[in-house]
Amino acid sequence: MIPEKLKNTAITILEMYIQRVSTRKASKVIENICTITYSKLFVSSLAKYLEKEVKLWRNNDLSIIKYPYLLVELVYIKSRENYR
Repeated sequence: MIPEKLKNTAITILEMYIQRVSTRKASKVIENICTITYSKLFVSSLAKYLEKEVKLWRNNDLSIIKYPYLLVELVYIKSRENYR
């Protein structure tokens, strides 16, 4: 479990991990955003932790819970009749 005060940082690091940003660049981005310096080792270890969490979530059995959804598709075609 990630401490509450690190959740935004963790989400940012996870997004950068998904985008394949290096730990050095991620560390600099976090430093610019949060004005807190995190070591490359911290960013790397947090990314590894998040990777495990994402793998668990991806392999979660979704058939246990029923997920209602509504799919709406719309096509609007503008046409003229009698030059109007």
